[in-house]
Amino acid sequence: MGAILTPLLIASTGLSVYGSAQNAMASEVGGQTNAINAEWNAAMAEYEGDYLKKKSDVEARMAQKEVNRMVGQGRAAAGATGFDIGSGSIQDAIDDIVKSGSMDVALIRQRGDIGKWQKQKEATAYRLGGEQAIQAGNAGRDIYGMQAVSTVLNTAGNLYGRRKIKSRGAYPTTLLEA
Repeated sequence: MGAILTPLLIASTGLSVYGSAQNAMASEVGGQTNAINAEWNAAMAEYEGDYLKKKSDVEARMAQKEVNRMVGQGRAAAGATGFDIGSGSIQDAIDDIVKSGSMDVALIRQRGDIGKWQKQKEATAYRLGGEQAIQAGNAGRDIYGMQAVSTVLNTAGNLYGRRKIKSRGAYPTTLLEA
């Protein structure tokens, strides 16, 4: 019986160590893969932020053109009726159009700036997540490595204990006694 238990203990230890090594490698590779995905997501968030900023710049230019068109139309209409366009209620109306339009343009630009800032924060969060994934993968690798060493030491202790028992002429009847 003792002759069978020793190879079984060694084979079991080998399988356990192999499994721990596979888990260690999977943990490390999983962390690296998650970090690669996080970097991709961060790059996409930055791209979206740039897009939002550029889009708002285009919208702001379009809004400014619309303001300029409205001012031009207002001046043309007032001039066609013979009013003095540089003073009075007509100038006040044109000033109101310019002020309102300028506020619209500023809000559009601000929306783009805020959108880009939010996407930069999102990218930073993705990158931090990627770093954490690498750290978690490395920690898993180390834990599984320690588990493999522990398994080998446990088996060595069992085999040493079996030799002590055998040297006294008694064989264990169960694996727990080995």
